[in-house]
Formats: sequence, C-alpha cells, structure tokens
Amino acid sequence: MTAEDDELLARLTPPAPPADGPRGAFHRTLDALDDTFTSTAVAVGEAMPALHRAYREGDDRCIAAARELAHRTSLRIHEVEDGAFLLLAREAPVGRDLRRLVAILRLVNDVDRSAALLRHVCETLRRLDPRTLPPALRQGVDELARDATEVYVRGVAAWRHRDALAVSEVDQLDELVDRLQLRLYADLATSEGLGDAPLVVGLVARYYERLADHAVAIARDTAFVVTGDRVGVGA
Repeated sequence: MTAEDDELLARLTPPAPPADGPRGAFHRTLDALDDTFTSTAVAVGEAMPALHRAYREGDDRCIAAARELAHRTSLRIHEVEDGAFLLLAREAPVGRDLRRLVAILRLVNDVDRSAALLRHVCETLRRLDPRTLPPALRQGVDELARDATEVYVRGVAAWRHRDALAVSEVDQLDELVDRLQLRLYADLATSEGLGDAPLVVGLVARYYERLADHAVAIARDTAFVVTGDRVGVGA
C-alpha cells in the first residue's frame, strides 16, 4: 500500500470506541453535569454570608454582586438542565442513574431560585436601609439570615456527600428558620412609626425562609437518589 492508501484508510476507519464502552461515556457525562450542578449550588451558599453583611451595612454594591451571581447561576443551571434532558432522552438510564438525573432536573430550579432570592434581598436596599431599623429588628433579620445560610449550606453538603440521613437534620434546622420568621413577623406587627419598613422586612424574611425551603428539597432528593425512597418532610 502506498502512503496515500494509508492516509485514505485512516480517514475512512471510524475511531475506536472508548475502552470502557458507551456506558462509561454516559457516566462521565453524568458526572460532569453533576459536578457543574454541585459547584453552582456551592457558589450560591458561599456568597450568602458576604452578601448579607453588605446588605445589613446598607452597602448597595451588593445589588450588582447579587445580580451577577444570579445571572451566572442561571446560565450554568440552564446548561445542566439542557444536558440532563438530552442524556435522559438519549441514554434511557435506569436505577440510581435515573434517580440521579431526575433529581438534578428537579433541583436545578431550587438552586436557580436560591440565587434569585439573594438578589431580591439585596434589591430591597432600594427601598429601605436596614441600619435605620430598631436594634431588635436588625438582630432578628441577622439571625434569620444566619440560620437560613446554615440550612442551605447543609442541604448542599448532603448532596455533595450523598448523605441520605442529612434530610432529617436539615428539616429540623428549617423549622428553626420558620420559627424565627414568625417571631420577626410578630415583632414587626407590634412596631410603630416605621412607615413601609415592616413590608420590606417581611419580604426579606420571606426570601430567607424560602432559601431554607430550597435546601430541604436538596436534602430530600439526596435521600431519594441514595435509597430510592421519597422522604416526607415539612409536615
């Protein structure tokens, strides 16, 4: 054979399949989607303390930072969602692989909404400077933000480590957030001379409470992936 024949044969010969076969390629793609989803969720949790510190200090630069976080999160989440749908449609996974894909498709919205909620918190600075609030109300907001952050971080950690048992603890912490929210609402109801402040603070409380709820969803679906059982929480 001539050199030209060798070159033609090389072009016509299909590439060799991966050594681990098509299922190996499937798992690599699934792992890559999972890694992107997880790192995006982690980034939201890592941003929460700094954004709240800026918010409580009335630093409206946090608005731009929170908007950028929400935008970046949305882009990455949509990439994960599209990739997961394609993998689900083309590969027909079963068992734990199927549960993992289904859970990712369920949870992308929870992470996307969590970043959006942080943006909403910071954007309330356009309506109210929290430094003008009475000390008791400022403390109430700080406690709510602190505990909501802890719940969110633990929910994401449950997913990272596939900790099926974490859902109970995360749900209990979420109940503490719910109680803090109700206590803050009660304090707002008895406050006087605050103008529109109770409405704005009530929205901030709702945003943080919803963040904690998203964390419970993440921990709940982690248990589903690991065990195959749906865990009832929040009753």
